[in-house]
Amino acid sequence: MDAVMKLIEGVICLAFLSLFGYLVPWIKAHVSAEQLQVIQTIVNAAVYAAQQTMSGASGAQKKEEVCSQILEELAERGISINPQQLDNLIEAAVRTMKIKENRI
Repeated sequence: MDAVMKLIEGVICLAFLSLFGYLVPWIKAHVSAEQLQVIQTIVNAAVYAAQQTMSGASGAQKKEEVCSQILEELAERGISINPQQLDNLIEAAVRTMKIKENRI
């Protein structure tokens, strides 16, 4: 009887370890996906806002302002992003905006 209980405890421990081995990476990936969605939403809003409100500004001036707004918003939310990722997301948002406006 004692051996059976130890075997059951071992199986339960193994099951929990296996579950956490899969669950923790899934949670990390899920949170990252949610953060990416938040970042993309912020980037798109900033790009569209710059297009509407900074019509006389150069592309470089718009991009500088957009970067500043995005980084400020992300900092308030506790989200960090590296400069290359931010640049790629901004360029993608600009291209998408131009395609939607039939400028490309």
